[in-house]
Amino acid sequence: MNECKERIEHDKEKIKDIEKRLIKRSDEIKLLKESGTDYQFLKAVKCWDKSTKNDETDLLAYSHKVKLKFKSRITEQILHDILPEVGKLSMKVQTFNIGQDQELQSQVISTPTYNCITHDKTFEAVLLTERILVNSACFVSADMLLCCNSNTKSLHYFKDDGVHFGVIKLKYEPCCVTLYDANRILVAADNRGFQIIYLDIMSYEHENEFIKTPSGFCWTVSTNSERICANSGYTKLFMVNIGGEILSETVTTFKIKTICLSNSGTIYWTNFDNNEIHTVQPDGKQELFFSSHELEDPRGLAVDGKCNVYVAGYMSNNIFMISKDKRKVKVILNYKDQIKSPTDLTFHSETNRLIVVNDRCKSVKIYFLPTS
Repeated sequence: MNECKERIEHDKEKIKDIEKRLIKRSDEIKLLKESGTDYQFLKAVKCWDKSTKNDETDLLAYSHKVKLKFKSRITEQILHDILPEVGKLSMKVQTFNIGQDQELQSQVISTPTYNCITHDKTFEAVLLTERILVNSACFVSADMLLCCNSNTKSLHYFKDDGVHFGVIKLKYEPCCVTLYDANRILVAADNRGFQIIYLDIMSYEHENEFIKTPSGFCWTVSTNSERICANSGYTKLFMVNIGGEILSETVTTFKIKTICLSNSGTIYWTNFDNNEIHTVQPDGKQELFFSSHELEDPRGLAVDGKCNVYVAGYMSNNIFMISKDKRKVKVILNYKDQIKSPTDLTFHSETNRLIVVNDRCKSVKIYFLPTS
């Protein structure tokens, strides 16, 4: 029995690894379908198809591999104690419509837009012949932005009027970028955790400081300049300091999509499973913060100095502002303001400006927000 249990545990770990790869590949296909071209999508699917079939073949082999043999008499109680060791594996099947251009239909929003917001600048994320897809952006100064390029392993400096200023080369595909202080940024680096990058180094081809996640992949990170919050796999949030010391961990009910850490220490997060925004309070208590039939597929999150929360609705083509006490809820931007498939938000407290990564990562819009 002990020998069988050891083999079963070994096989379960192999199956979990295969399952993680299949789920990650499924999410990658979904993101590529949303932000890439049909040609890029078909090319990637062709590449992934072979490795997916190999994983599925291995998975099927493991499902028939385990056989339990006992020399002693087997009673009903023994079977009852042993069978749970086999474990349970669930798989999710997704269907993709390849080759169909599914343009998002703008939804009529009944809530009036916020008239005090002022459009500042818009620029297309294009550099010469290289198509830059900005999946995340942040201010690094009053007039300078740093953008993740999901097409290449690099970060790009842009002036706020769209003039390209420089490149930071990486050895991984950056998932998210956020400003920690005047000299450092944090970049979510997938299976590496997240990286601390010093802004006075323009070329970053070498490895520097990585903070590993406790488990799983890291695709979203946020900071309030005192503490850092990042995801660790699909359902775990952890809080660390700049030295990498883990301060707390939280297991979430749903799969984490985007997070934002407020100055008060509250974590706001969206998920892949529904259209809700949830919070984790400093004491660890989890709560539902906001949901609305006018908010579909919430992605980008930002919090200003007054703890007003901003959220981007990818499918509803709008930007919500929700006060901390939830008494004020406003759609400050929508499709009438050329908001289309927004994917990321960043608030800059010094200039009171909001970055909106728009049009499926193809353009960046900047807005002045009212001070009162």
